[in-house]
Amino acid sequence: MTKELLGKNHDIFFKYIDLVFDAVRKANNLSSQEIINEIKSSGLRGRGGAGFPTGLKWELVSKEGVEPKYVICNAHEGEPETYKDKYILENFPHLVIGGMLIAATALNSKDLFITIKETYKKAVHLLKNEVSYFKKHGFLKDINFNIFPAQLGYIGGEESALLNELEGKRVESRIKPPFVSTIGLFGKPSLINNVESLANIPFIINYGAKKYREFGTEDSSGKKIITVVGDVQKPGVIEIEFGKILNDFLNLAGGSKGKIKFALTGGYAGTVVTPKQFNIPFEFSSSQTGLSVGAGTIFFYNEKTNLLETMKQWLEFFKDQSCGQCTPCREGTFRLYEIISNTKNKLSKKELTKIEEIFFTLDNSSLCALGSSVSLATRSLITVFKKELVNA
Repeated sequence: MTKELLGKNHDIFFKYIDLVFDAVRKANNLSSQEIINEIKSSGLRGRGGAGFPTGLKWELVSKEGVEPKYVICNAHEGEPETYKDKYILENFPHLVIGGMLIAATALNSKDLFITIKETYKKAVHLLKNEVSYFKKHGFLKDINFNIFPAQLGYIGGEESALLNELEGKRVESRIKPPFVSTIGLFGKPSLINNVESLANIPFIINYGAKKYREFGTEDSSGKKIITVVGDVQKPGVIEIEFGKILNDFLNLAGGSKGKIKFALTGGYAGTVVTPKQFNIPFEFSSSQTGLSVGAGTIFFYNEKTNLLETMKQWLEFFKDQSCGQCTPCREGTFRLYEIISNTKNKLSKKELTKIEEIFFTLDNSSLCALGSSVSLATRSLITVFKKELVNA
């Protein structure tokens, strides 16, 4: 793990729990709208993949005239080779708990939940210890704080599927609308934020939105925890300011193993870029130029990479992780995997046409983001390396 950049005293990810206590106390003396306005002014966007403005999400829940309201931290982290949330929970659990308590103050919520991957045993243990420490210092007097180890697959990252797991129902997406901000856990308005999103909150409340915006870019404020994996010397977790470039990521990971052919940005639901694009600023608006922030995972692939086998690996993941609820996703992911598995050297034009037809169906007919995200990486790879993958 590349840890040197994390944990500076007055950085966004600070180690001192007293600073979190200060942020929670400060929030307790602010109105709900004052807290939300500060988060909105900070420009913080969701760190779980979608990049939805965090302050706006809080505001949508706060405006619902129904009680109780629930605050939920999604610590499932179902993307392959993605460990940023695990790293935060094992090193900065106080930031996440503090962020949840500030959200609870803003929404007048008394019931907090963390749904966490069951295999993250160390993180669960540390969270329990940290919750006890918060209780000892009087911060959870009227709060029900629940740590929920979950057995979810990738589908668990989808908000409504996560709610079904908490309610003891079959883990599958719900039809939307209504959205979870209106009808969420047990039919009540619910706020669901990613681990990293919540970990940013104490800094914003302590030091203000203006100070927070000193990090990053105008489009993408703050910093991002990135998992860098693949053909690099030191795979692990790094911290970067938005606006850095992929070459910076490579340097922080100790350089490459062999000559890099391409990078998959944003995880398996991301996009492919070549070294010519490694100087594009890493920010949410970079999606317009082919680079994806996504869940914050960057895979680097060298020139020895077998493109067909790589696509097969991506599609096998989506096939195995489909909850099976909707036909386009259940059948489409299987059919895509089958086509790529049966291809020996290059795709025929007929196979490519069939793949695009399945992509179209998945993009437009799937119930949740899992189905509509299947096409992203594979389509991107085929587009970038069409001469190598498709017969003329």
